[in-house]
Amino acid sequence: MCGRYSITTALGDLWTRFPLRDENLAYQARFNIAPADPVLTVTDEGDRGAGQQPHGEMLKWGLVPYNAKDAKSGAQLINVRAETAARNYSFRVHMERRRCLIVADGFYEWRKEGKARYPFRFVLGDGAPFAFAGIWDEWRSSDTDVVLRTCSILTTEANALVARVHDRMPVILRPEDEDRWVDASTRDPNDLAKLLAPYPASEMDAFAVSTAVNSTRNDVPECIAPIRDGERLQPR
Repeated sequence: MCGRYSITTALGDLWTRFPLRDENLAYQARFNIAPADPVLTVTDEGDRGAGQQPHGEMLKWGLVPYNAKDAKSGAQLINVRAETAARNYSFRVHMERRRCLIVADGFYEWRKEGKARYPFRFVLGDGAPFAFAGIWDEWRSSDTDVVLRTCSILTTEANALVARVHDRMPVILRPEDEDRWVDASTRDPNDLAKLLAPYPASEMDAFAVSTAVNSTRNDVPECIAPIRDGERLQPR
């Protein structure tokens, strides 16, 4: 699963990496993003034909499906399994036309040793920002004016690096696949499934970080810094 991640890249560099038509987002560097937080996403609601750039938006992390009875279900849907999402009736509409990129530059997983949990940060080898494959939805209250736009991260089996700590990992898209994923006109489930493989372990890095990240109250640079003389993971 993916229950915590970061995006610390400077806004100007993000705009170079993810050219968007919206430049007034409430973006700030985040070192310890947690479920229910607003997260930076890229969506495409079908206007590519007009030659416009994709749409940047802060969505709440934790998918609340459009047909949910209430908004509380989002806490349960921070992740959706990529292997079954296209076949699952609950997520079929999302996989067909409500896909998004969720922008990040690292994510955390924890090694359990007895009752203790030791965090590791996983990044690309060059430290560049990247995009998780995500799905999004819009939920409207039936008796108030509340509208929630939310998202969830797709997960897949762990590669050889992440498997040192956990058996699942978020789907990280290759840059050349991001347009295909977010383009709402692409709906072939077999075509989409090819994009959802584990990211190559040889192109990633992982290292131990401070247990400060264990608490969602801590959103500070200490969370992303390698521990001095701390363990650096290698694929098995």
